Amino acid sequence: MRPGIGRILFVFAMMAGAMSVSARAETPSNQLVVGMTLANVLQMDPHDNSAYEKTHMMIQVYDRLLQMRADDETELEPLLAESWSFDEAGNLTLNLRDDAYFHSGNPVTADDVAYSLRRPLLAKLNSASEYREVGFTPENVTSLITAPDEHTVRIERPGATSLTILLYGALAQPSGAILDRQLIQENEVDGDYGYGFLKTNSAGSGRYTLTRWNPNEVVVLDRFDDHWSGPAEMRRIVVRHVPEAQAQRLQIERGDLDMAYTLNAADYAALDENPDVDVQQVVGDGFYHIAINTNHPILGNPDIRRALSFLVPYDGLQESVMPYFGEPWHRPIAKGKLGAFPEDLPVSYDVDKAKELLAKAGYPDGFEADILTLSQPPFVGIATAFQRAAAAAGVRINVVQGGGSVVYGQMRKRTFDMIVGRALGGKYGDPHSNVSNSIYNPDNSDASALQNYAWRCNFHDETLNTLIEQAAAEMDQAKRAELYHRIQNRYQELGPPYILVGQRIDPFAVRADVHGIVGHPSWTTRWDLATKG
Repeated sequence: MRPGIGRILFVFAMMAGAMSVSARAETPSNQLVVGMTLANVLQMDPHDNSAYEKTHMMIQVYDRLLQMRADDETELEPLLAESWSFDEAGNLTLNLRDDAYFHSGNPVTADDVAYSLRRPLLAKLNSASEYREVGFTPENVTSLITAPDEHTVRIERPGATSLTILLYGALAQPSGAILDRQLIQENEVDGDYGYGFLKTNSAGSGRYTLTRWNPNEVVVLDRFDDHWSGPAEMRRIVVRHVPEAQAQRLQIERGDLDMAYTLNAADYAALDENPDVDVQQVVGDGFYHIAINTNHPILGNPDIRRALSFLVPYDGLQESVMPYFGEPWHRPIAKGKLGAFPEDLPVSYDVDKAKELLAKAGYPDGFEADILTLSQPPFVGIATAFQRAAAAAGVRINVVQGGGSVVYGQMRKRTFDMIVGRALGGKYGDPHSNVSNSIYNPDNSDASALQNYAWRCNFHDETLNTLIEQAAAEMDQAKRAELYHRIQNRYQELGPPYILVGQRIDPFAVRADVHGIVGHPSWTTRWDLATKG
């Protein structure tokens, strides 16, 4: 490890932070102006989504049936569903409010809800994974999710997994966004369930409607005055594409932005000293990590993956790149959750140990591989620090930067070597959220319908699949915790496909005169609650 490099970079950035701000601007009093990179926003369909930035926008446009409290993920609150209940067999009934309307003027009905919840599977969209995890398939979803009357939705349990997981993992997420069925069907082309239309348009009932999206430039959301909860105070939300962290910092200091999301650790540290700006740090249940394609001819060797885990400068990253972005935790279930171990997994930067494992794997002189990364903090910092540190053992890492189409496009095709990522589940506080995304892979074929992180990394183990299914169905919490311990131990024995850099923190900066914004660990922060003054 070369800890001096990180410290030097951090001090340099802090010096840059000392530059003065010469002018004070103000955003309009009835508009919320947000700065972030939009390079990972590729289209606007809420059911084809896993991106951090897009999630923030979709929940302003689309109502869900319910939401998790920002300060307590275990507590659910009603939105379109006024109440919900389970019967003895574990089937779910939701009762809808009768005063909700879509932006088109169409009423929100149970038929719209059933259509929306079936759509990810029937249209084969990214959000289908959240439904498949509890047993829904394109073949059974239409018969199991029904609308008995105009304001009642019934969801029958398809298997042993509790539908409580569906409440948190799908219905409270953008994957549970409720769509205007009539508008979608009017714009459907060749049975695409409106996918082409929703790439650039919206069909929601949320407090804002999508007015404009210019890729890599701006997103404009205008207030929907007839929302069932009343109109939001801000008439408009403008999301500007500001790819440079330093530019975002200067703009929020100057008052050109109300909120900024894509900053470096040093920028956040400087803003923490600014009385006109508040910095929120939201601890999530996912991880910053390096994901490895186990189908790679070299990286498929578990000893190679173990060697790489000794070539990450954990301490240096924590000192220079990860402040405000992550805290040390290197096990696949988030710290403090059910089934999490009380102690962290020991990790270290150890070139000698890495060389020993490389020699054992038949690569004593190292090898060459690519790592994909988004062109934004802290992703680039993680990739370049790994590149420098791995070189000491002869491993030559080529850092390939790009937007979402470049980085995640290759990952979804399973043609990548390594990638810097941010999630591995963690959408809600149950350990199933972590392991179902990062470890569970019941079908590793190219045609698999569950194309989660484990599938993308070609990580497949039948013992782990069985244990995860057992844990999801187990109602005794002590027995569940023990199953998650076994899952983590087995995962570690196999040579994991992920090097965990740290448990995720999601920071953002907000002007002190903007009120009502509370960061949410599942990326569903309610911008619609913003007020000014």
